[in-house]
Amino acid sequence: MSTLENAISILRLFNSERDELTVTEAARLLNMPKSSVGRLLTNMRDLGLLEGSGRQPRYRIGPLFFEISQQYRLRSSLIEKAESVMTGLCSETGHTGYVSILQGTEVLVMRVRPGSHALRVVTPPGQRLPACETAIGRSLLARLPVERVRALYPKGLSSLKPNSPQSLEHLLKSLATVRRRGWAESLDEAVPGVGSTSIAVEDCVDHEMVGICLTYSASVQKSEKIEMAQLLVQAGRELGLQIGDTFWTELGNGKSID
Repeated sequence: MSTLENAISILRLFNSERDELTVTEAARLLNMPKSSVGRLLTNMRDLGLLEGSGRQPRYRIGPLFFEISQQYRLRSSLIEKAESVMTGLCSETGHTGYVSILQGTEVLVMRVRPGSHALRVVTPPGQRLPACETAIGRSLLARLPVERVRALYPKGLSSLKPNSPQSLEHLLKSLATVRRRGWAESLDEAVPGVGSTSIAVEDCVDHEMVGICLTYSASVQKSEKIEMAQLLVQAGRELGLQIGDTFWTELGNGKSID
C-alpha cells in the first residue's frame, strides 16, 4: 500500500473504544513491521494528524485532522439549519442538544448546545459513539435501507451495553419502530444515567443526512419525554418541508407518540 493508504488505515483504527494507540498496538492491528509503523506515526504526528504523549508515545487523533473535517462540515447548509433547530429546542426545553452525522457504524458529534438543566456528562464535538447504542445513531440508521444496515454489521452486533440492541435482528426491529413513529429513544446506553430522544433529516439534493437529539437525565418523567418527542417530530416535519425530505412529508399527521 502507499504511504497515504497506510496513514488512512491508521486513522481508521481510532474509534469510541480506542482513542489512543502505541506503535506496538498499531503494528499488531495492521500486521505491519513496527519500524514502518513507528516512522509513519512520527510523520503523522509532525504533520498534525496525530498527537503523541509519554516516554513510550501513545498517539491519538491530532488537531489538524479535526480542523479539516470541521471546515468541510462548516460548509454544510443542512448542519447549519439543524443547529438552528436544535438551539431552539434547547431553549424551549432546557435540555442539552446535539447535531451528529453517521460515519459507518459510528456517529460523529458535530454540534453541541448545553441546556440550562444540569447534565452530568456532555459529549464534546469530534467524539464518536457506536450508532447502535445511541438514539441519534438509530435515528440515522433508520433512514438507510435494511440491506445497507445489514451490510454495515456483517458479523452482527457486539454491544456490551445491556439496554442496547443485542443482535442485528433486534436492531432492525428497533429501526422499524423509528421509521414508523419518526423518532428514536435511548436510556442508560452509551452514557449511563442519561436519556436521549432523536430524529434524523436528509437533504433531497445531495442526500446529506444529520441527526438532532435532546439529552436529559434518566430521571426525567415520561410526560416530559413525550413532550420532547412531539417537539422533535414537529421540528422534523418543518425542516423536512424546507429540504424536501420525503420521509417527513409522508409521515402521517396522525402518528401517535408512543
